[in-house]
Amino acid sequence: MQTAICIKASLKPYVVVAGGYEMTGTGEDKNKFSGLLIGGGLGVSCFVNKKSSVDLQLSYSHESLTSKEDKNDKFKTNQFSPTLGFTIFL
Repeated sequence: MQTAICIKASLKPYVVVAGGYEMTGTGEDKNKFSGLLIGGGLGVSCFVNKKSSVDLQLSYSHESLTSKEDKNDKFKTNQFSPTLGFTIFL
């Protein structure tokens, strides 16, 4: 049985940058908000072989949304989130 171990030579750091426009609410919903979303993150991929990796990432996102009904009604969030995932390259 073969065990996959991440060694120092197979660690690859990466940076994530994100941004966009966000809208919430549908149809006749009176709680419609829209605005900008920005974010980013830092992570490291541990390659267990040439075509697969285990990834650990810490992300930050900021939303600043305004109500469609009342421009003085604003919704803002700031989030940090850790992520653990895997990648398979074809």
